[in-house]
Amino acid sequence: MDTGHPHVELVRRLTAAYSAQDRTTIEALIAPDCVWRVPGHNVLAGEYVGREAIFELFRTIRRLFDGPARFEIDDVAVSDTGAAVCQYGIGIVGGRSVRLKECLVYTIRDGRVVEMDEYQFSLAAFDEIFAAG
Repeated sequence: MDTGHPHVELVRRLTAAYSAQDRTTIEALIAPDCVWRVPGHNVLAGEYVGREAIFELFRTIRRLFDGPARFEIDDVAVSDTGAAVCQYGIGIVGGRSVRLKECLVYTIRDGRVVEMDEYQFSLAAFDEIFAAG
């Protein structure tokens, strides 16, 4: 992992801000027109365009978790245009302990996230945990 690259610092700051529910820092790190994509067939799945839509997604996630969600970053790969973060999403949902392996792919421009695509290593488990309806 290249810890000296500015994109590594950006995604680490964003992950920490999300865990701390630090809206000010998140707003500083994602572009106003950022596009955030969540996979699957579940209540979280979809494309969220703009900060307000993304914050609404975050509020939904907080409501679904029994307490705070946390993230354990395993590795970060970077390029001039983005970063890919392999991590675990950890928490309790509906009384059930979850630890989901996922990869978040960020497109970064001018020091801000402009797009994020999420990939779940087990989409079936993700869909089951966050089942629609």
